[in-house]
Amino acid sequence: MKMDPSEAGILVETREAALVKFDGSGQPIQRKGWFLKPNESIEERNLGVPFFPVFQRPGPNWVSKLDAKVSFKGWPNPTADWKQWAAKLTPIYKDVWKQAKIFDAIQVSTCRFRKDLVSIWEVLPYWSNETNTFAFPFGEASITLEDTMVLGGFSPIGFCVREVGLDKELYKLKSQLLSHHLAFNKTTAKKACFSLWITHFMKCDDISLEHIAFLSLWLSKYVFPKAPGDVVQRELFPLAILMAQGTCFALGPAVLASLYRDMRLLKELLIRSDKDDILPIFSPFYIVQMWVWEHFISINRNAFPEIIEHDKPWAARWHEVAIGRTLGSRLLCQSPCDFEWRPYAKKSSNWRSPSFYGENGQWIYGDVNEGIAYFAKFLRSCEIVGLDSIELYLPQRVSRHFGYDQDLFGCAYVGAGVSDWVSAWACYTKYEFNYMLYIPPRDYQSDVTYQYYYWWKENISSFCSIEIDVGMRGKKKMRRVSVESGSQEPRLQLDLNNAPSSCGVVGSFEPRGRCNIRIIKGIARARGANRGARLAKNQLIHHANTEASHDAAGEREDKQGRLHDLDNSEHDALE
Repeated sequence: MKMDPSEAGILVETREAALVKFDGSGQPIQRKGWFLKPNESIEERNLGVPFFPVFQRPGPNWVSKLDAKVSFKGWPNPTADWKQWAAKLTPIYKDVWKQAKIFDAIQVSTCRFRKDLVSIWEVLPYWSNETNTFAFPFGEASITLEDTMVLGGFSPIGFCVREVGLDKELYKLKSQLLSHHLAFNKTTAKKACFSLWITHFMKCDDISLEHIAFLSLWLSKYVFPKAPGDVVQRELFPLAILMAQGTCFALGPAVLASLYRDMRLLKELLIRSDKDDILPIFSPFYIVQMWVWEHFISINRNAFPEIIEHDKPWAARWHEVAIGRTLGSRLLCQSPCDFEWRPYAKKSSNWRSPSFYGENGQWIYGDVNEGIAYFAKFLRSCEIVGLDSIELYLPQRVSRHFGYDQDLFGCAYVGAGVSDWVSAWACYTKYEFNYMLYIPPRDYQSDVTYQYYYWWKENISSFCSIEIDVGMRGKKKMRRVSVESGSQEPRLQLDLNNAPSSCGVVGSFEPRGRCNIRIIKGIARARGANRGARLAKNQLIHHANTEASHDAAGEREDKQGRLHDLDNSEHDALE
C-alpha cells in the first residue's frame, strides 16, 4: 500500500555509509546500512554535536551504602495463595486477559525471581539520568519498551493508564469494591493488605467481582506498587474494572517510566553520600536485573536458565534461578564481546516468538498489524507517560538493540519539551498503526558508522579507569585497572589505524574477598571529554589565524599593486 510520507511515521532510513564493527576488528566497509530516525548524517553535522550521557562517579563506600539504604518494595514475591488464585481464574478469564494483553504479565507475576543485587550495582554507575541510557565503554545501551514487553509482559499499545473513565454500570462495580475495601478497616490489620484481600475474595460468590478484585491486587502489587506497599490501591479500581472487560491499556510505557524514575533515584543516591534515609524502590525492578542477565553473555552462559515451557512467557526461564556472584568477581560492562544486543531474537522452540523476529528483513508500508505496531512503538523517540512521571525515551541512541546500525543521532525528537501528560501521550500515539519502517532479520549483525565511532571515542575516554577497593582479611588494598591494562579481553581499537593508548577495554580481574568499585576519572583525563573542546577551540583559533593571514596577504597584494601602479606612472612621466 502506497502512502503519503507526510501522513505516516517514517522510522527507518537506508543509505550508504562507512560502517565498522565496534570491537575494532576489521576495516571500515562502505555498504548499505539501516538507521533509526532521527539521526545526523555527515551533511547535517551543523545541527550540533549529540549530547553525550553525563557520567558522575560514585561517592565513597557506595556498594555498602546501597545494600543498607535501598529497599526493593516492588520486587515480586508471589505467595502460595496468589499462585492458587491465579490458577483458579486462568481457565475462566484467559481469553479476556489475552484481549486486554495482560495474560503474559499475569503469568510472570506467578514466577519468583531471586535477587542478584550485584548485577544491578555493577551497571548502575554507568546510568545517565539525562538520557536514560547506560554509557558503557562499548556504546550506549538501555532498558526499552521491548524489554518491558518481553520480560514483564506489558503491552506498548492501548489506552493511557491516566485516561480512565467509567459509565454508570461500571461505576456500580467500583462502589461495591469500595465498600469491601472500607470493611478491611475494621480488621486487626486496619487496612486492605494483600493476604486478607486474597482470603476474602477467594470465597466471594460473585465471580465477576472476584475477577476485578484479583486484577486490583495484581495492579497494586506487581505493576504499580507504591507506599506503604502492602495495600490494595483504591485508585486502581477503575483500571481493573476496564481490564476485566477486556480493555487494553499501554502498561509498557507506564512501567518503563517507573523504572527510569527509580534508576534516577538510585543514581542520585549513588553519587551523594549525605542521604541517610532508606530509599524505597517501588517499580518492578526485577526487569532491570533480568535485563542484565539477558544481555551479558558471561552471566547468561553460567546461569543455566530453564527451558521455556509451552504457553509460558520468556521471563519464566529465570524462575527460581540463582546466580552466586560477588562484586568484582568479574568486571562486567567493559567488553563489547560480552554484550548481546538482541537476546530475544534467538530461536526458542516453545516461546511464542513475536512476528517481528523473522528470518528475513522486510519493508513495511502503511497500515500495519498489531505485532508490527508493537515493534514500531519500540523505535519512536518520545516521552512516555507513567502514573506519576513522564520520562524521556530515546531509542535512536541505542539502535543496535533493535537490529539497526548505529549512527550519530539527532539531538531532538518531535514533541521535545512536552511537560503535560496529554501532549506527551498525543506524541506517543501519533501515527498509531500507520508506519514506514524496515524490520531487520533476527540474525542481522549491526555495526556503527565511522563518525559515531570517533564521537564515542572522544567522549568515553573521560572515564576510562576503574579503581577497586578490595577488603581481604581485614586489610584494605587499592588496585587500579585502567582501560589499557586488560589482557584477557580483546582490545577495543577506537582508532583503527592509530588508536590512543588510553582507549582499550578492561580485561578480567578476579580479586578475592569483598570488592567496592569506584569509577573515577583516570589516566585519560587529559585526553577525555575536554579534548573535544580543545580541538574545537584549536580549530577556531586556526580558522581565525587563517583568515587573519589571508587578510594580511590581501593587504600586501594591494600595497604591491599600488606600488607597481606608482612605478608605472613615474616611468610614463619620465618618458
